[in-house]
Amino acid sequence: MVRTPENVDKVRMAIAKIPRHSVRRHSAATGLSDRSVRRILHKDLNFHLYKTAIVQELNDRNMANRRISSEQLLKMLNDDDVINTLMKHISTCQVM
Repeated sequence: MVRTPENVDKVRMAIAKIPRHSVRRHSAATGLSDRSVRRILHKDLNFHLYKTAIVQELNDRNMANRRISSEQLLKMLNDDDVINTLMKHISTCQVM
């Protein structure tokens, strides 16, 4: 069995020492296979592996844009014609 307490400690120490290294580098450093390191990280150390990336960065204009969009949406929801059109569309979609 690869998930021995000694191997779990090896992986824990490797992650604590250099947390930004890839699983592949940690597997080379610990002498365990890539799959074993992933299994230890997930099952024993409760790590959920994924790559971190900045998807969207908020800037100063975002708050103003959100406020404008919210105001436009509220105006649309207060308009009876928009609500009636939306309800007709919903009812026709349910029939089909």
